[in-house]
Amino acid sequence: MGGMTSTFERFAENNGYSREKWSSSLCALLAGRALDCYRRLSAQQAKDNDKVKKALMKRYDLTEDGYRRKFRTCKPAESESPNMFIVTSRNWTDGLSFLRRISRMKN
Repeated sequence: MGGMTSTFERFAENNGYSREKWSSSLCALLAGRALDCYRRLSAQQAKDNDKVKKALMKRYDLTEDGYRRKFRTCKPAESESPNMFIVTSRNWTDGLSFLRRISRMKN
């Protein structure tokens, strides 16, 4: 799920989507448990991309410890180039950074 949201954010930035529209655009791509999670948010929460992302990450148990563990144990896939592996490992640190930023917002 973390990879899907970061892929969407990259797509949205590259295509000039306004940040205010990200969560409603992301909603159209969700299915199953992710869509159910989105539906359970209040209308106000559903408009805030960071709140949507946080709810999805919580639903899929993507925690600080989980990201830290994934970063420490990640190894390149057989068909993965060095540059692709750098992006993959950077995604794990981005997820961890996002969770830390959200934690600071709560305090």
